[in-house]
Amino acid sequence: GRFDQGDPNQNFFTITQSQKDHYTIMQIFTEKGNYSAEIKDGVGLVQTMDEGVTDQELHHDHP
Repeated sequence: GRFDQGDPNQNFFTITQSQKDHYTIMQIFTEKGNYSAEIKDGVGLVQTMDEGVTDQELHHDHP
């Protein structure tokens, strides 16, 4: 789907549902960040989607 505001190439969402498993995944893409929402049996969890490995993550020490 599309939002009414912003660039439609950067601001959109997808919804995937499984009626059998009572499970829904929404992915929301915006200019301010990308998010995924998982809903199972009416309980939801929203997380940001990683944009990939950052430079800071590449150069830290592993004990």
